[in-house]
Amino acid sequence: MSDSETLRLLHGQLEDDYRFIVHLRRGTQTCDCEPNVQPIRRWPPWALAYLIHHLYTAFESYFLRVAKHFGSNLDDSAWHR
Repeated sequence: MSDSETLRLLHGQLEDDYRFIVHLRRGTQTCDCEPNVQPIRRWPPWALAYLIHHLYTAFESYFLRVAKHFGSNLDDSAWHR
């Protein structure tokens, strides 16, 4: 695969990751005026933990893709230690 093709692939993957991050962020922007939706301040702790976990994982994947693209030899099982 050529450099331009791998860069296009990386760009597409990063866009997918970014869309997921934006999707998660929108979940935190509910307000009292929306019917049948609880504002974030009323979410149970487990729901907030779930959201934070997915946000962290999304950013982690985003930066791992960039590092691997630019030649970092990171082991998938231990790269973030």
